[in-house]
Amino acid sequence: METSDFYALAVSWEPSLCCAAPSRCIESGLTGASGLVPHGLWPSSILDKNRLLYCDTTGKRIDTTRKNKRERHEWAKHGSCSGLARDLYFREEARLMKGKEVKGLESAIFTHAVPPVAKKQSSLRSIPVEAIVRSSERQVAVKASKDCKFQELTVCFERTAKKGVVGKQIDCPNSIMRNRHTNRCAAVFLETDSKKCSAVEEELLRSVLKR
Repeated sequence: METSDFYALAVSWEPSLCCAAPSRCIESGLTGASGLVPHGLWPSSILDKNRLLYCDTTGKRIDTTRKNKRERHEWAKHGSCSGLARDLYFREEARLMKGKEVKGLESAIFTHAVPPVAKKQSSLRSIPVEAIVRSSERQVAVKASKDCKFQELTVCFERTAKKGVVGKQIDCPNSIMRNRHTNRCAAVFLETDSKKCSAVEEELLRSVLKR
């Protein structure tokens, strides 16, 4: 099996995820509470076209031992390429989610996210991309949709020689920044209450973007 150069940890903002993909939110056991949640821990290559996917050659790609649909999918598509045992792979993901690298980004979102207009009752928040980037000691990627809705953050870590265990944070290389970092949005918009994402919020976002 071809080895990876580093790990990319993709994380989502839970309320925005639950607004954009309610079924995925439910299947992952999420409640819509404010905070960052894992999308996946991906063994990655510095070469754009060298993607490491579905490395289980036995054909047993579905991990039926895990009830969480996200985890079953992530193991089949990415975890099988990590060289780690299933349980260790998800323990590493959980460890990173609790680490200072992710918690620092989460804190920056809570600190800098503000209502984009005077309507304080809105659950929509705006945050400068620069505020997110500066909160990390290393280069991270901020992914956004065409209308500047926040989608994901990508944080990168070294792959150690110790059986693929995740090492310290590194700058995300160009292979990540080219594909997962917005260059057109000075600020991104995110939800703070998944129960309020509605046509009203969509109309508010459109009015802000027209300014």
